[in-house]
Amino acid sequence: MVKLPYNLLPENVILRLSRLFIGFAYSLKPFLPFLGLNLRQAGIRVDVREYLAMCFASCTAFFVVVSALFSFIVFSSGLENPVFVGVAAGILFSFFVFIQQISYPKMLSRKKIRSLEQNLLPAL
Repeated sequence: MVKLPYNLLPENVILRLSRLFIGFAYSLKPFLPFLGLNLRQAGIRVDVREYLAMCFASCTAFFVVVSALFSFIVFSSGLENPVFVGVAAGILFSFFVFIQQISYPKMLSRKKIRSLEQNLLPAL
């Protein structure tokens, strides 16, 4: 199983929802040429398209939750356009979550490499 950061739903639900985003993930795959290498180095055994689709599904769920939360907060505070503010905040936060999820395999692989390098000198 693949663990995504900031995932609000169970992994099996994300896997089912990700099927809806496979086409969009396929079109985005050429713009992320090193994602496949980062996934392999991190030990994540998922295709690039599947990983991107899972990120889209997770970000969609995050968008819905954050938009509803911010809309409720703005509505209860009495400000104007609570839906607009909620959707804008949802888009902004979901974008940052998506960037974090895309860079997560690279972070994992760097952590593994750093651990190997630290343990290499005492072994010699």
